[in-house]
Amino acid sequence: MDPFVHLPVFKVVVCTVCQYAVLPSQISHHLSGSNGHNITKKARERISKEVNRIEGLISCRAELDKLPIPVSLTQPPIPELRRPRTDGKGCPFAPCRYISCQRQAIQKHFREQHGWVNERKRGRQYAGQEVEVPWISVHCQQFFPKGSGSAFFEVQAEGSSPAMPSGDVDLEAIKKRLNQEMQEADEEQRRQITEPEESREPNPWLCRMGWVEHSEGYDREELRALVAPVKEDEPELEVLCQAFDWLIQDAQYHCVRQVVGLEALFEANRKEVDKEVQMPFDSWMDITTVMRYTEVCRQLMCYIFRSRDIEPEKRPAYELTERQQMAIDDVWTNVEEFVWWKEEQEGDLGRGEEGESDEEIEWMGRIQRQILRLWIALLNQPLQDDEYKSVLISGLAILGMREDDGWLDAEDYIPKYSAVIKLARLMVVQEAYERRREAIAQYEERGLSPEVAKERASSHYVLTRGLVRSFMTMAHDGRDPKPM
Repeated sequence: MDPFVHLPVFKVVVCTVCQYAVLPSQISHHLSGSNGHNITKKARERISKEVNRIEGLISCRAELDKLPIPVSLTQPPIPELRRPRTDGKGCPFAPCRYISCQRQAIQKHFREQHGWVNERKRGRQYAGQEVEVPWISVHCQQFFPKGSGSAFFEVQAEGSSPAMPSGDVDLEAIKKRLNQEMQEADEEQRRQITEPEESREPNPWLCRMGWVEHSEGYDREELRALVAPVKEDEPELEVLCQAFDWLIQDAQYHCVRQVVGLEALFEANRKEVDKEVQMPFDSWMDITTVMRYTEVCRQLMCYIFRSRDIEPEKRPAYELTERQQMAIDDVWTNVEEFVWWKEEQEGDLGRGEEGESDEEIEWMGRIQRQILRLWIALLNQPLQDDEYKSVLISGLAILGMREDDGWLDAEDYIPKYSAVIKLARLMVVQEAYERRREAIAQYEERGLSPEVAKERASSHYVLTRGLVRSFMTMAHDGRDPKPM
């Protein structure tokens, strides 16, 4: 069964090369990647059969909630797994024992599960003043690298003596760690956005935009980090941004007279329902403009997906609609699965001219469609009495921050908003194109000929008109305004 070892207590098998658990249904895919396995197809099939014959294994992702996670503080490191991480932050309260290696996640846990209130928000911290946090530093491991089953569990430090019994908390050690964080907390307080900042830059533009009120009390650097470029350790966001780039390329290809018709382009350029449109929408942009415009929208998507798991008190108070939340979850789930699949398949794919396999291109196409649905949901949100309930408007406010302590003026900011509007109109036409194509396919599945199916399906013009009048024009007929 090499390179796998069976851990019967935990109902999993672990790859001794990667040092992560692998589900029986993923054995063959796992071994086919370029992860140092060098195993033939015949051997992969044999190993897969051997693993699947083991009784009691957790067989699929749906069963990962049954994974027996160790809860004892005296749990030694599991040698078959990767070496313990030393940056874990754990909840000391039994029987909770929640662990995360991200500060934002552990803050969210204490806020939602234990009613913790961040004391740093209550006035300025002074040198020598302790800033208490409720979590403790721990060493931890995990069975799976991401997704279901990836929860961390605490283990002893390598080479250490047994940990104190469950339920006891070393208060002196906690106090020592708190003292070490005082300087960091003092600096963090200085970075908070406060009302006096507005008085240093009094101007009608800033007052009208309301950026200071929306972001007041939050850490400026942390907010800017939410819209920062994707980092190497964020493969999901990298896939998300790449899929968005492909989406815009496809939209430019389809948003032309030869594909959707001239009337649809006129409708796409409508700004007010009761005024005649003078010019059709022009999707052409030079490569520099495309890169600049897509970068703005990529920043907004990073803001959405980075901030989605942050506790409300640590981020601006936008509110997602149920439809938006479902769309975000669908996108993220599919992206995570794609990243997982790609890691398993890396190096064993048949590459085309662009370097992607047909299967990879097909998968990215599904992600593109989900991203497009998400953007339509974001654009079609009634603002009612507070425009900052929209995560798009909230993200655009963060993009108004300069690298120093100030804010962009109108001249520097308006191009960012124009970028969103331009690509939004482009995506509206692409959505109409996709809906017509899907409708035609459904009619053909019912036995209609392609010609009859095209006649039955709504035209690009009708679909574009409905979308534009729903959320791309000035508010009309007593409707609430939308972000655009």
